[in-house]
Amino acid sequence: MGQEVERSHFTAADFEAFETRLAHNLAALRELLSRPSFGSGPLSIGAELELALVGEDGYAAPLNEQLMGSLDPRRWACELNRFCIEYCNEPVPLAGTPFGTLRRDLERAMSSIDAAARRRGGRAVAIGTLPTLRAEDIGPSAITTSPRFRALDAGLAEAKPNDLLRIEGVEPLSISLEGISAEGANAALQIHLRVPPEDFARTFNAAQMATAPALAASANSPTFLGHVLWEETRVPLFHQAVDGHDGSEAPWRSYRVAFGHGWVRDGAYELFQECVALHPPLLPICSDDDEAILADGQAPELSELRLHSGTTWRWNRPVYDPIDGGHLRIEFRALPSGPTVVDMVANAAFLLGLTLALRDEPWMTVASVRRCATELLPGRPQGPRRNARLAG
Repeated sequence: MGQEVERSHFTAADFEAFETRLAHNLAALRELLSRPSFGSGPLSIGAELELALVGEDGYAAPLNEQLMGSLDPRRWACELNRFCIEYCNEPVPLAGTPFGTLRRDLERAMSSIDAAARRRGGRAVAIGTLPTLRAEDIGPSAITTSPRFRALDAGLAEAKPNDLLRIEGVEPLSISLEGISAEGANAALQIHLRVPPEDFARTFNAAQMATAPALAASANSPTFLGHVLWEETRVPLFHQAVDGHDGSEAPWRSYRVAFGHGWVRDGAYELFQECVALHPPLLPICSDDDEAILADGQAPELSELRLHSGTTWRWNRPVYDPIDGGHLRIEFRALPSGPTVVDMVANAAFLLGLTLALRDEPWMTVASVRRCATELLPGRPQGPRRNARLAG
């Protein structure tokens, strides 16, 4: 779940200090990844489930902060909009029966949040985009009263070209919605897969391949603001709510919501490096994290890098976690929430199963990907680099 921050206004000095810390974090990550023992261990999976909260009339109900008083803060968190809440489960080993365990955990979570919501005249709904949303449910007043969300709203408002949403479909939609609250209209089931560093590149590339058929099979959100649009309207809605709509959709513009810029060839480091190079910081909160603990064989927090990565929303995102000596994960962000727990677990099993099957194909090697990138796209640009110093 997202890291909380304590303030929402920053100075030029804050951004300069943060960028310096990002450069140090990248150097520390490179050293960590060079260690043969780093990130070793069995594969495991975890999940984050986003839910909408509605009243008895089926319309969005701003209940998330009220409900948090009766929920475990280690497992539950408020989402961007006050009618959304998120559950984070305990990771489980991929070996054995992980999806049966995940199903039981999510069923308990759904039961508990629904009971808590009903005591306040509401209920919880699992769906990619709530079909009863109205324009008046979205906007600055809908955002949860958290410095982190206010800071994101302010930072992205400066970066977006406009507040226009223009989504094609059976009933095309064109509307201007202030701020990033429209992004909070999306709800996802985000799956985390722990991956050893040496397998990261081919696993990530396989995840990129598996995402399209898995999303096609799980789509459940064809409407937004009463318009019939995409089968999974979350895709253009999320993108335009964060990045705006400039009419060009230039392939090398640095979109914060993106599928990627090509095959991964050198592992997780290049994705973090790209994240830092392409995207200006939004939340320049510096920690007192000390990378010097690397000398003692420990894993530093890399707080700035993790916070910055959390303000970019790739559909498949690399994650560094300092827990258990440090490890890497792939966060699969494309699957929608809902409609039932069985549906969600089946979708997750399909996505992960297909990813791991593709990963083990003989042609899914870093060498093959390098050759493909070189032979088929010899003139491919490597993407813009905002700051050569940060790019490492």
